[in-house]
Order: sequence, then structure tokens, then C-alpha cells
Amino acid sequence: MTQHDFILIRDLHKEARGRRPSCDWDDWFAALPLAEKQAVWDGLVAESNQRDADEALAEQRCCREFLRAVRAGIRAGAPSVDDSLSWLFGYHMNGCKPYSVQDIEHFVWEHGILHTPLGKAVIQRLDAMTDYKEV
Repeated sequence: MTQHDFILIRDLHKEARGRRPSCDWDDWFAALPLAEKQAVWDGLVAESNQRDADEALAEQRCCREFLRAVRAGIRAGAPSVDDSLSWLFGYHMNGCKPYSVQDIEHFVWEHGILHTPLGKAVIQRLDAMTDYKEV
């Protein structure tokens, strides 16, 4: 097994299981015959694909929950979507002014939507209407 192959299998293991393999796993894998290595590779690819699908479903669920929270703010009296977002973010900040857009990104990350189109849109809208605290 070449060094490049070794790096690829370690990267695939991390994609599939969230961490690099142990030295014992490396030794075990290196001792396998080629056909069994291929079977391990295929299994890790399947695990990685399943993990990606599970993460996509979780992001969709988080987006639905966030949109429900925004609609609840509107039902509670927010005149617009922007006001509802502002209320949600203000509650998150406990009334404190944010220092940078990272505070907004953290808020969006806590809702599980940071790397979604909805999360990016929320960050842009909140950033445009937020008055940051000077340090």
C-alpha cells in the first residue's frame, strides 16, 4: 500500500466515522489481502454516504424548526419577518449588543442551520440590521 493510499483510507475513515483510525486499525488494515481491503473501503464509503444523508435530514429538520420559531414570533406580534428574527436574536443575546458578525453566526450555528441557504440568508439579514458594539 502506497503512502497516498494510506492517507486516502485514513481520510475516508474520518469521513465515515468522524475520527481518524487508531494505529492498531492501520496495522490491521495494512495486513488485509487486497480483496478484503476493497470490502473495507466499500463499507466505509457506504458509512460516509449514510452519514451525509443523516446530516442533510438533520439540517432540513433544523430549518423547519427555525422557520416555525420565526412564524411564532410573527404570531406573537412581530410586524415582519425581520422583526421576528431580531426578537429571536435579541433573546439569544440576552439584550446585549453583539461585537461582530461571529455572534450572529454562532446564533445560527446553535440552530443547526449555519451551512444551509437559510442560515446564510439569516446571517445576511441580521448583519444588515444589527448595530454592533464597539470594543
